[in-house]
Amino acid sequence: MLARATWFAVLGLLSLGVAGCRSTGPAPADSPLTPEAIPAPELRLLASSPVALLRLPAQRLVREAGDTFSVRFRVTNVTDRSLHLDLASPTLVGPQQWGPLTTAERQLVDEMRHNVGELSAAEHEALRAALRDGTLTELAARESLDVYVPFHGTGAQMFTGFATPWVFVSLDGALDVVDHSGDATRLSLAWTEQRGTADTDIVERMPVMLAERACRREHRVLPRGGSPDWPVVFCTVR
Repeated sequence: MLARATWFAVLGLLSLGVAGCRSTGPAPADSPLTPEAIPAPELRLLASSPVALLRLPAQRLVREAGDTFSVRFRVTNVTDRSLHLDLASPTLVGPQQWGPLTTAERQLVDEMRHNVGELSAAEHEALRAALRDGTLTELAARESLDVYVPFHGTGAQMFTGFATPWVFVSLDGALDVVDHSGDATRLSLAWTEQRGTADTDIVERMPVMLAERACRREHRVLPRGGSPDWPVVFCTVR
């Protein structure tokens, strides 16, 4: 993400180009679709495997303390047995970059990515060891968890302060899932020939109303090798 001072300089230029551009009349037939013209599904599928689904609820950007925000993911167990999730991974799915947009899709893509590939033999064995040690998060059969992954920095003010018509949050990382027998699968958001920036971006019309966390009982997981100031919060979906 660009430094705060650089963003404000960019925003000053962008606001000159977009001020007064909003129209109340109908869009021309050949104009590109905008996010508000596309019906938003209640749950947007990000990745799937034979045992689990990774999706985005409609209310996916959530206000956190200290002028920060998190992204809400929903993980669903589609099997009849418990699964276990690695929510402490340093490359866990989450927000990677954010910024203003003058169009409904990013034209300039310059972020660094985790590009998490397939599970290696060593990673698979580490997950089996974590399962034996009881350090993974259990997801009961046919149940879902809402997982709130924080953005590591201040930035919630961007959702009301930018003078551009849209704002984006890009998603990256992976979620590793282990079944009762120790077999693991990875739900990855890495870019491939089948998945590009549009598939891993959240694009919202400005201004954005951030949601409040909807958990009756919260649980927290500290990231391995990361700051204890940025725990992942999860709760069961009822």
